[in-house]
Amino acid sequence: MIFTQPIDTWVRQICSKLGIISEKFLTKQNLSKSELLEIKQAIIRTCERLKVSPIKFNQGAWYIGFYGIDFTK
Repeated sequence: MIFTQPIDTWVRQICSKLGIISEKFLTKQNLSKSELLEIKQAIIRTCERLKVSPIKFNQGAWYIGFYGIDFTK
């Protein structure tokens, strides 16, 4: 499951807004492998707790981030 979690700027932004990851991950351009793994694990843990598919969450986070949809309203 961890390998199916692509992490890009859009996914990081949405995860940060939702409180899944800390803002420290937003300011870095090049994340280390351990930082990427930490983000992936945080997504998977949160999705498992909420009974949401991590793959579908990742796809939705990318879509929302890419198209600039304000999901906080």
